[in-house]
Amino acid sequence: FTSLASWAYNDLALAFYEVGALYLLIIWHTKNHNKAQSNGDAENLDRVGGVSAVNRTSQVILGLSGLFAGFSMGLKYTSFVIPLTLAALIAWWMWRKPRDMFRSLLVFSAIAVMAAAPWYLKNIMFTSNPVYPFVFAGENWDDFRAAAYGRGGSGLAYNPEKCTAFDNDNLVSGMVPDCEIDLGYLAGNLVRLPYDMTLGLQDASGDGNTGPLILLFAPLILLFAVFRRGSERPLALNATLFFIATQFAFWTLGVVSTSVLFQTRLLLPAFISLCPILAWILEDLARYDHPKFSFKGQLIVIISLVLLAGLILQIINWLPYQPWAYLGGTEDREAYLERNLGSHYLALQAINKQLPDDSVVTLLWEPRSYYCQVECLPDSILDGFGHLNFLNGDAEGIYQALVNRGVSHVLIFEAGLDFVLNNNLWQEDALLEPADLTTMRLEYLEEIESFKVEHYNLFSLKPR
Repeated sequence: FTSLASWAYNDLALAFYEVGALYLLIIWHTKNHNKAQSNGDAENLDRVGGVSAVNRTSQVILGLSGLFAGFSMGLKYTSFVIPLTLAALIAWWMWRKPRDMFRSLLVFSAIAVMAAAPWYLKNIMFTSNPVYPFVFAGENWDDFRAAAYGRGGSGLAYNPEKCTAFDNDNLVSGMVPDCEIDLGYLAGNLVRLPYDMTLGLQDASGDGNTGPLILLFAPLILLFAVFRRGSERPLALNATLFFIATQFAFWTLGVVSTSVLFQTRLLLPAFISLCPILAWILEDLARYDHPKFSFKGQLIVIISLVLLAGLILQIINWLPYQPWAYLGGTEDREAYLERNLGSHYLALQAINKQLPDDSVVTLLWEPRSYYCQVECLPDSILDGFGHLNFLNGDAEGIYQALVNRGVSHVLIFEAGLDFVLNNNLWQEDALLEPADLTTMRLEYLEEIESFKVEHYNLFSLKPR
């Protein structure tokens, strides 16, 4: 949470809307349940609808849940699982009253679709594809780019030792070779998946360390879900567990097929929804207390120590940023950005100062272009050079394509290229730089001598 709060990501907003949609739907169900109970409708206490489901207050709450579900669909395509999950809950609660079930599903779905529709209509207007770039592809998208983005065959089911030979240039572009599904390899990965998630291992975006508490409580969650019955079972428990299970199942299916989706932050709504369950379990453990030993008390001590350790680590990680220096006026904006962004900020500032205002710079192996004041074309999915090579065939074709686009300069993030060359799953030795890139450097690019920034090289296109 503390990491995502400081990044230009939408995951916190997404979690707010998804958990809010679940919470509102549980309130709606609870009101209907209490109404049925007060009316003596003992037969349908667990799956109720009836008159209470169509009163005005319930409809407003149900509509708000649909609104939140629709807002979530406007943030990430992966959120489509949320309205499906909540619609399944509505059907589960009301299946004995088909007319009220249909009416409730219609209200929920119609509002969710209307809330999400502007973003998909915008996609149609700009790209002719409501879910661009998926399914129907669209402008500036092709099979190569789809493969580089999706990296299918790189997930938990595919053993790197069982991959076919693959062209070096395609590896550098971000594509992956054909690998065989290995069921034994997959089974081992699934067994250790909770452990990997806890420590942030294999996480594609480096923000997946969830801490040990959820893993610690996992056996208790299962016991609590199975053995708490009747009046001892919180009304919201089944719905919350179903919400969490569908999120985890959908996420697991994704990481089985591609390593790109191994981003534990995508499970943030599920982790948040676990919190009330963990609280219920902690309170419920009081029944097992002994005058000389309290299991609940011991767990509270453990939880407190874990949270304290986490807070200390966060403070240690935060201290080097020293925001008080800028806030207090002892450090100016440029110095603060240079200190925290390092060579990246220095490179973009050098571009801003050295290049003419009408320059167009294409970035290779560098997706970040925020502080560039001339026109910079970022390498958003790190397939820029590979895609140019795919479309144009050789160094000369790449050069001509850049000229046709109006590109005047090329910025190569050498550290990014080195990372791709040295960190691949499919061969032990480091890859060689693509031959066409070497040719580009020698014959079609001219290094700007005054540009001296660590990890970056700036080139101008040679006149032809």
